Amino acid sequence: MNPQVTSGLDARRGTTVLSVNVNKVALLRNSRTLDLPNLRRAATIALEAGAGGITIHPRPDERHIRAADVPELAALMKGWPQAEFNIEGNPFHNLMGFVERVRPHQCTFVPDSVEQSTSDHGWRLPADEDRLRPLIDAAHAVGVRVSLFIDPDAAAMRTAREFLSTVPGVEEVSIGHAMIADAVELGLGEAVRAYLRCIHLAHAPAPAVRA
Repeated sequence: MNPQVTSGLDARRGTTVLSVNVNKVALLRNSRTLDLPNLRRAATIALEAGAGGITIHPRPDERHIRAADVPELAALMKGWPQAEFNIEGNPFHNLMGFVERVRPHQCTFVPDSVEQSTSDHGWRLPADEDRLRPLIDAAHAVGVRVSLFIDPDAAAMRTAREFLSTVPGVEEVSIGHAMIADAVELGLGEAVRAYLRCIHLAHAPAPAVRA
């Protein structure tokens, strides 16, 4: 899960947005020479079920998302102006080329190595700040918002966005493996709706307690 946090006081406050990561759909497709399951169709089902965005992580070895998938999904997302397109990856590998060509709404910088099976740690802030800054500026220059994959460390959070002692709200969550695992049993559309129900319950006011 990749949570993007908010102070709760900015213009983007509100219900937490669910962005569906379709990497595992692409991984299953790549196990055969057929275009099944179809990545665009899976993204469409998720969006039709109420997802607020689609996330992909095109790794250099193309183990799941392939380079050719990126512009195809970007074209699909143009038909869903209310949803956001997020591309994850290591900006020192292949991410910035996609950011500059496709210009998604958001890019998420992840410090993963080529051989990692999944993203399991965040940037070392403030140690990585100087080398990340030019890449953040490059993304901003083409109109792309940047999210940083960081560990839940208070010092790192302050560096990333001048956080205080707590984070009062979660703006967005990007969920992939768990979502697709649930989709095997529930179907993708119903899995998305189930996650949205959980988000809705998390935002519901606490019931009044009678003395």
